Amino acid sequence: MILVVMLCIVLIYGSIYTVYQFLNQANYVRRTELAPQAQQASQILPQVDYTDEARIEALAEELEKLEFYLLVTHDTGETIYLNSSGLSRSDYKELHTYSMRDGLVHTYILGGMTVMTYVPENSGIEVYAFNENNVSLDGPWKRLILSIIYVVISILIFVFVLSVVSSYFMSRLSKRVMEPLQLLNAATDRIREENFSEDIQYQGDFEFEEVCNSFNSMQHQVAKARKKQEEYEKARTDMVAGISHDLRTPLTAIQGTLKGLLDGVARTPEMQKKFTETAFRRSVEMSQLLDQLFYFSKIETGNMPVHLQRINWSEYMKEYMEKRKTLDTANVRYYFHETGENIESEIDPREMERILDNLVENSKKYARCEELTISFTLSRKDDRVHLWVSDNGRGVPEEKLGHIFEKFYRADESRNETEGNGLGLHIVKYLTEAMNGKVTAENNEGLEIRFDFPYAEEGEKNG
Repeated sequence: MILVVMLCIVLIYGSIYTVYQFLNQANYVRRTELAPQAQQASQILPQVDYTDEARIEALAEELEKLEFYLLVTHDTGETIYLNSSGLSRSDYKELHTYSMRDGLVHTYILGGMTVMTYVPENSGIEVYAFNENNVSLDGPWKRLILSIIYVVISILIFVFVLSVVSSYFMSRLSKRVMEPLQLLNAATDRIREENFSEDIQYQGDFEFEEVCNSFNSMQHQVAKARKKQEEYEKARTDMVAGISHDLRTPLTAIQGTLKGLLDGVARTPEMQKKFTETAFRRSVEMSQLLDQLFYFSKIETGNMPVHLQRINWSEYMKEYMEKRKTLDTANVRYYFHETGENIESEIDPREMERILDNLVENSKKYARCEELTISFTLSRKDDRVHLWVSDNGRGVPEEKLGHIFEKFYRADESRNETEGNGLGLHIVKYLTEAMNGKVTAENNEGLEIRFDFPYAEEGEKNG
């Protein structure tokens, strides 16, 4: 904006100065030429007795015929005769400076006028003859005033141009700034109304484009977070409802069993034992459910540490197999296959047992086969240990397979066939990653959960 203003000022000022110079130069050329009758007029000035007023008037008439005017003054400055009103008092002083007391006629060009001065010897009189060209003498005060006027005009032009140009640029700048600000303001209003579907459409200055794109990105993130939060809230609501159902079912069974014992329904020792075993089994189910809720709470608060120690996978899995065979005596078969010896890793044995128990319980709930088979396969490849846990159930639909480790997710959304809260496999994933492992799921004639842990070389110590 400043450059444009300065350019306009230079052009305007240059134009004014050029016109001024042109006019001044034309006037100067005109001013430097003597009047045509100057020589004739200079010859008659010494021929007059200036003490005789009649002779002075007659001289004035002759000079007027030659287009000259006459001024006669005392050397004190008093005017004796003047037949022109074109001179000012400052012009008198200017002419007086050119008078020479040598009895000769001197001719000058002053301010565009042809001026002749004549001072008769020992007379005390000064005689001036001049022709008027509608231009008075350019005295110092007049030149100063003209200069001031020129400067004032230049300043006024500068202020005017600056105002016009600045107004133009400010209006453009205001429009360029206000447009994206108005778009951003409208976007914030939409967000306040919980409308996250409309992006800001702006193309213009790079800086404002970046701001608008960042705002759009933020809006997408907020929308994504809100959707995820809504899904989480729905899943949590479903979990609470499911937990209430899962707790009510064994609690009702326990209450019914105990009521039967109190009412004497179980009269024989065999019946009493059966009732007692049923109540115990149901209480174990409630304990497992509450245990999962407790672990989920610790996961959410980040207060679930693991304690790593070196274990021999072969020995560990054989002990676990014996424990499971003791607990599950009906309709469940366990198999363990291993390739290689002395396969070791650093894990938390207690939490690894929890992982395997969750997988077993998950298979027992969802496999839906008459005779359940659960297989454990252990192998090593390079510096990784692989443990695959598979069952002979119906597996998981492919479109849901990638979600089974999410919290509250249940592949079977109906609770009519199976009970569950969607926490078991989420806990499995959390604990596996806490022990520096990875877990994935595949369908392989049933559901197959694949673990991948670092292999502990000989001589390594626990971290």
